[in-house]
Amino acid sequence: MKKFIPIIALAALLFAGCTPSNKQNGSATASTSDSAALAGNAQNAEARPLKIAFVEMDSVLNNYEQYKEMNAQLEKRSIAGRNQLQSKVNAIQKASQEFQQKLQSGGFVNQTAAEMEQNRIVKMQQDAQLLDQNLSEQYIKEQESLNEKLYNTIQQEVEKMNKEWGYDLILCNVKMSGLLYGKPEMDITKEVTKRLNDAYAASQKNTAKK
Repeated sequence: MKKFIPIIALAALLFAGCTPSNKQNGSATASTSDSAALAGNAQNAEARPLKIAFVEMDSVLNNYEQYKEMNAQLEKRSIAGRNQLQSKVNAIQKASQEFQQKLQSGGFVNQTAAEMEQNRIVKMQQDAQLLDQNLSEQYIKEQESLNEKLYNTIQQEVEKMNKEWGYDLILCNVKMSGLLYGKPEMDITKEVTKRLNDAYAASQKNTAKK
């Protein structure tokens, strides 16, 4: 079964506020207060470097309980669908074998009876193909829905964490996706994973109480 690994990039960037300049007689003028604000923001940006961290998403997902449970639920439904389809395939194979045996032994009373049985088997095959298509479409929709739910959950939780941490930029790295190196002190993977699991455990307890 294919594993789904959403890619999450959370960027809280600081922008300097500014107002449009006023034009009079073809020349642009700015108020003294606006100019001072812009200068102050520029000095602050130069004085304080961006605070950056990164998260190894592969590691997070491998250790995130909600992700593992969502995957298990999707796999369970996928297995149920495959079993349902296999049951129909087995029935088609059995009906086809019986048809051939009966046809060879002259078991049909007439040509019409043989054609009716053949048409029934063809209908069984068409139904199985339709079921296969429906199951595939349903799996994709469920996978996309779970991906979106997971993405939103992680993004919201990381935003809550960052209110405490105060990072300007949190990078998400998935194996060979772009981040080749980062200083170990910038790696917050373990802390993010722990807090995600703590938040999920708390939500499960609250759900159980209801």
